[in-house]
This record gives sequence, structure tokens and C-alpha cells, in this order.
Amino acid sequence: MTRGRGTAVDGPDVSLMAGEGRQRVGVLSEVPRVLKALGADPETVFRAAGLDLHLLADSDNEIPFGAVGRLLQACVGATRCEHFGLLAGQSLTLQSLGIVGQLMQTAPTLALWDLALSQARHVEGAVFYLRRMGDFSALCYAVHQPRTPAVNQISDSAIALAFNAVRELAGPVVIEVNLGHAQPRDISAFRRFFGVPLRFDSEESGVVLPIKALSLPVMSVNPVLRNRLQETIWAHPALSRPDICAQVVRTLRPRIISGQVSIEEIAASLSLHPRSLLRKLKAQGTTFRDLLNETRFEVACQLLGGTRLSITEIGLVFGYSDTAVFTRSFERQCGLAPSEWRARQPEVTTQRSAASPASRSESNAAKALRPAMALAASGSTRKLRS
Repeated sequence: MTRGRGTAVDGPDVSLMAGEGRQRVGVLSEVPRVLKALGADPETVFRAAGLDLHLLADSDNEIPFGAVGRLLQACVGATRCEHFGLLAGQSLTLQSLGIVGQLMQTAPTLALWDLALSQARHVEGAVFYLRRMGDFSALCYAVHQPRTPAVNQISDSAIALAFNAVRELAGPVVIEVNLGHAQPRDISAFRRFFGVPLRFDSEESGVVLPIKALSLPVMSVNPVLRNRLQETIWAHPALSRPDICAQVVRTLRPRIISGQVSIEEIAASLSLHPRSLLRKLKAQGTTFRDLLNETRFEVACQLLGGTRLSITEIGLVFGYSDTAVFTRSFERQCGLAPSEWRARQPEVTTQRSAASPASRSESNAAKALRPAMALAASGSTRKLRS
């Protein structure tokens, strides 16, 4: 099958370029319907984002990952709907995930690892991953492609899909939803859809469930079909011949919050010796330190730009007990102090001032997961720039 590519229409070139992330368009299938429901013309909005609406005719077509952000940004602008990403994601199902969704349906138990391990077949630029702590587990989602617009909209859509996927496989087992952005002015749409406690301004976006739910049986288990699907998925170049830089960044992004980012830990997770990893990166013209610094900086920008977390709280996420040290590290990356960088984000500043303090309250699940997400109490000395 020839993989489809985006077509530019009076906008930026959306053909896939070397080193740029990509996204299967199946997860955008509901965007035209939501646009129409909100009184906007889908063709006009897609054109404004530099995309051809007809790309959605084949759910296996792919577009650059950044184009997804541009599209959702254009959708918000055309509809004035702050929660457009949620609306675009809340009708997605396992079928929206293509062959990866089929694989999840054939597992004997709730196989969230299938999504985490196989997602690279369909997307490069973001990652699903599992976070475990105590009696709870969280299926999380994070964007790692730098300078992607509308990260919050992308994440909301992905979390809605994750919520539906878990419910489709195991029933109503999600007990909380964490969202890595400030509370919108109106959260009624979030409350109606999820129907569980919400925590905005989280360090990570994810759906939380009891860890015992991962052992629940899946009624559509099919070992023979599962083996065939696994062979097909892992034959894809993104998994059989992965780009080493993309592998490292995908591995780093979830670990930035947990602090497990040493060269030894990352190399071990990729089944490589640290020296082998360094050689492979050098051959690509980069270093492990460069990728680590870039990924940390991207996470810092997402937290500064998308949440109401204070500079001190964000510094603690990276292990800084001294805010001044975090500030200096951030300045070395972009020439601006964190407060100055944040002040240049007018839309998010409005969100922060509009959000109510109640959105920051934590449930028992959030409190249990928090030590795994922000290691301030560990005395970590991780730095934004090594």
C-alpha cells in the first residue's frame, strides 16, 4: 500500500520531510462532523490549515504531525470552541486506531501496552505510555515534537480516545482523568463526557485506573489473529528499522517527569550498550545530551505555556529545589526567563486567570500517582540543560 501524504492548499507544504513526525489521519475522522455541528465549513478550515479534506477518505493516509496541530488550531479559531479537541476525540473508538486497535481487541486482558508499544506504526511526534504507582496505573499521552501548535487540543482528543478505548475493552474502570493544561472557562463538556473526577494543571495528561483493571479479561481474545497482527505491525519500518533519534526522544519523553533519563537507563530500554547508543547518535550528527536537553526544554515550555503551575512547581517537576537555578537553565536554552517566556503566551495567560482554584484539588488517585510524576521530594538534581 502506498502511504498517502498531505496536499498543500493555499498554505504550508505538508509533505512529509526527513526527521518530521507523522500522524495517521484515522484519528481525525470526526473533525469535519464537529466543524459542521458548530457552524463551520470543513473544506474552508482544512484549507486554512494547508490540508486537503479528501485525505480523510482513507484512514491510513498520513500527514505531518505538526499539521494536526495546525488543523486543530484552525478549528478552534473557526468555531471559537475552546474544547474542540475533546469534541473531536469523544466519538473515536478502537477502530480509529486501525490495526493497533484490532490488536488490542485480541489480547487476553486489558492490553494497554499494545498501544504504548505499537503506536509508532501510526504516529511519530507523540507517545502513549503507562505510568504505574501503588494501586493505580495511568495511560498517559504526551506530545514530543518541538513547536507543535495546539498541543492541548491534540492531547484532549487523544485522552478522549484513550478513555473510550479502555471503556470499550474493560467497561467503566477509569476513576480519574488528568489533563496537562489549565482549566477552560467552561468545563461542562469535560464533565459530561468523562463522568469521573477531573484534575487540570497536571504534569501529565492521562486516564487513571486501578492497576488490577489491567488483568480484566477481554471477551474478543483471539491468539491466532493476534499473532498475525503483531507480525504485520512489527514489520512496519517505524518499528522494524526505527530512526535512533526518534527512538531516543520517544523513550525520553515519558521519563522526563519520572527522572529516569540517564544514558544507561535509556540505552538499556533500547537493548543497547551506552557506547553503542552514543555511536549511533553521533552517526546521525547529534548527541544524547542534545536530545535530552531539547526534550526537557520542550516539556518545560508545555508546562509553562499550558498550565497554571507556578514557576517553582515546574522547577520541582525537573528536580530543582531552587527556582533561580531552574530559571538560569531555562534562560540558557532560549534567552528568556521562564516568567518572560510565559508572559508571551496571551491565550494561555487568559486561561490561567480564568481557571478556578478548585481545578487544582487532588483525588486519592492523583496523590498516589503524583510521586511518580514530580520527584521534588526525592532530592533529584536533574537539570534542564546538562
